[in-house]
Amino acid sequence: MGELIDAYLKEEGRQAELIGLPMMRGYRVGLAELVNARMRGPWGVADGNAGPVEYELVKIGERQIMCVAAGLWLIRDGAKGMLLMLRREDHGPGHAELGIEIMAQDRASAEALLGELDRLIAELNVYSGRILELSGSPFGGLGVEVRRLPPVRREQIVFPDGVLERIEWHTKP
Repeated sequence: MGELIDAYLKEEGRQAELIGLPMMRGYRVGLAELVNARMRGPWGVADGNAGPVEYELVKIGERQIMCVAAGLWLIRDGAKGMLLMLRREDHGPGHAELGIEIMAQDRASAEALLGELDRLIAELNVYSGRILELSGSPFGGLGVEVRRLPPVRREQIVFPDGVLERIEWHTKP
């Protein structure tokens, strides 16, 4: 997700600062809790200090990239200020989710940021042209291996007459 946010920030007039979240790992907190001045305790932000940005190594095919697993971007898009929080939530062995929250001065700005991230997800899809190989674990987890799709020439594809032409017609840009 960090690469998508970096791509979003390349537009003229956009900038951001990435800071860590001031809480214990695994504690689920949202933007509403972070901005609540009354929040106290070991997971709170009572002292106003940021925590470390949490990164993790992700393997995508032959590439390995460091990704933000939890962080808060203070975004400036022209005159608009927005907050974007990214966090991973672990729900037991083999089950984790990536959550994103946006806080802006108005709903339209937040929706525009989400729409732009959605567009960039489709445009910069790291899985495009790759095979995802899924495997199960005896402990209930799911493994994902990303492999490069071998090149396939049109004449290697065998379908009944007319099927390949129909597929090409429906999938042309």
